[in-house]
Order: sequence, then structure tokens, then C-alpha cells
Amino acid sequence: MWVAAVGCAGLRPLPAPAVAPCAGGTAAALWSCLDRTDRDVGTDVRAAQPRETAYRSTARVVEGDLRRKLRDQRRASACDGTPPPGFIAVDEQPTEEGRAPLRAYFHEPAAGRPTVIVVHGLYDSKQSRYVRVAAAYLASRGYGVLAPDMRFHGCLLASYLPSLGPEETADLLAWGRWLRARAPRSDVGLLGFSLGTVYVIQALAADADADGAVFRAGGVAVSPAADLPGTIQRLDDPPSLADRGLQSLLVRFFQHALRTRMRELGIPTRAAGERSFARFLDWLSHQTTVSPPGTTVESLIARADVLPALAHVRRPLLLITSRRDPIYAEGGLVALRRAANNPMVHLVETTDGGHIGVLGTYPRWTAAVLERFFAESAAATVGP
Repeated sequence: MWVAAVGCAGLRPLPAPAVAPCAGGTAAALWSCLDRTDRDVGTDVRAAQPRETAYRSTARVVEGDLRRKLRDQRRASACDGTPPPGFIAVDEQPTEEGRAPLRAYFHEPAAGRPTVIVVHGLYDSKQSRYVRVAAAYLASRGYGVLAPDMRFHGCLLASYLPSLGPEETADLLAWGRWLRARAPRSDVGLLGFSLGTVYVIQALAADADADGAVFRAGGVAVSPAADLPGTIQRLDDPPSLADRGLQSLLVRFFQHALRTRMRELGIPTRAAGERSFARFLDWLSHQTTVSPPGTTVESLIARADVLPALAHVRRPLLLITSRRDPIYAEGGLVALRRAANNPMVHLVETTDGGHIGVLGTYPRWTAAVLERFFAESAAATVGP
């Protein structure tokens, strides 16, 4: 299914940024500085015309990582792997009742640097190449990094079902408190990709006490999930090469991964006429460990909606999205534009980058933005 991805250059290490740090102390000053970053590195991320297809931008994330992605779908191999250089493996039992254990890779922060929790996307894990590239870059800049497996993924694939928001949010808050106890002088921030942005945004919204916040360093959300009903319909549609070209291969992988997981967990894949995502969500809505009695598919999707949460964010949150994301429904970007009216939230729309592909499409820009954001985010206030 990924034969067409061969020939794309896979993700490479992010380069050290050659830009001056941001300054100013307010969120508005931070956003203004980040908006100048494309000019400062000579990369026009907002150009009106695309320079590569959305498929190519997205497929680059997969190139060289396909075997890992396939292993992540099976319980026998989803927990396999070794820490990146300079990281240690963390295997902590829950310190708070009801929380998932912390199965993660960890890099200690340098003095005065925040620690960033890197949150992977759907069907991935802490082993995914884009997670390791982002984690290695942040570590090389002196940041602490925690790359955990989320529920229904990696080492937690078979033991913890997803809740699409509430439980994962509480897990992140618990892990953030664990980090603060371990390195009390290091502020904690979040970096999420794809579905991981749901948990990043909701965790920041739940962590609403700006003065005593767990995530004082705020967060960055790459390809934030919005318009979930439309996206689920898109992922459930029969992938048509005639209609969507190579992008249909991306949808085909999502469908293949879900069916594999359902078989691994003994979940009936689908009845006649049903679609896999609809079938899985219906099954999940009846699992009492993550869904209260009376939960419907509609209410399950609604609680994963990040748009209402954006109004409650009290620490800096940067949203990075491509105008040509091949996975998410088109209505998501329009909804994000309307909802991102909180002064602590800033939306950057790139032309290219596909789905979480900015790491490879704009490596210098991405490196500079992450460096500038996390170097200043803990000190940024709403301002006058």
C-alpha cells in the first residue's frame, strides 16, 4: 500500500536554528516573533502556491518507518524498541489512581530548560520516527524530553483502551506532575502530533490555573484535529484512487491499521455494510472502563472536540496546520480559524506540509519555531 512512497526522502534530523531568540515576555510578542520566523530562515511557509503535493509531504513521514508502523499495530511487537541515544527507558507504575503507567523515553533537561512531553498520533508510538526526530532535536538543544506511549498504543496497546480525551488528558497531567517532582526547576510543556493534539489541547485547557499550572511551558500542536465527524467519515470512505489519487493510499493505511488492531484485541471488525471506524467507535462507546453508561458514538466524538477547549487555555498554545491536509476534513481549518480567538492561542497555516509533514517539508522553519517557542513560552503572559 505504500509502494508509491518509495523515492520520497524520509525525515532527517532537524538542523540547529540560526535565528535570534524571541523576546518580550507577552504572548503577543511571542506570536509576532514566531510569525517572522519564515522570513528569518528564508522559508516562505505561507506561499500561495504549493511546492509539493500534500501526499508527498505526508508520505515523507512514513518513508523508512513503514516496518515500525506495521509492528506498532500488533501487541507482540508494539512494545519493542530501544531508547534513542541520550535517553533512558522509563517504566513507572501509576502514582495516581486510575492513571495509565508511564512507558516512555526520557532525557534530562539542562539547567534552565523546560521539559517537553512529545505526544504521538493515531496508530503510532514513542518509537515512531517523527517522534524520535522531534525528541532528538529538542534534546540536542538542552531541553528535557519525555516521549510516552499513549493508551491503545505502544506498550499500552492491549491493556488500556482509548477514551478520546478525558483519560489521556488526565494521564498527561499525572505525567506532568511526575516530571515536576523529578525536575522541579524545569517547566513542563507539550508537543503533540495529529490525534495527540487532542490530548495536548485538552490537557492545557484542564490545566487552567495559569499560576499553578503543570504545563507552564504551554504547548505546540502540529496538525490539530478538528471537525472530527467529517474526518471520521473521510477515513471510513472507500479509498478511491480515481477520486483522490495517491492520497487514497493514506486512507487505506488508516483503515488497515484499525482492522489489524481490532483483530488483535478480539473486536469484530465489522458487520455487513458497516464501516470500520464507525464499528470501532460503537464498540468503544459500550466499554464501561472508558465510557460511562449512556455514551453514544456522537457523545464520544463530541468529548474529543478540541474547539471548545481552546477558549480555556491559559498558557501559550501554538497551532500549526497545513491548508492542504490530506487526512482531516476541510471544515476543520475553518473551525480552527473561528475558535482560535484566545490571546494565548495562535494559529499558523502553512501551504505545504500535508499531515504532520512540516518536520520534513520545512525543517529549518520547524526547528526555529520549536526553539523560539519553548525557550520563551514559560515566561509569556497575556500582557496588557
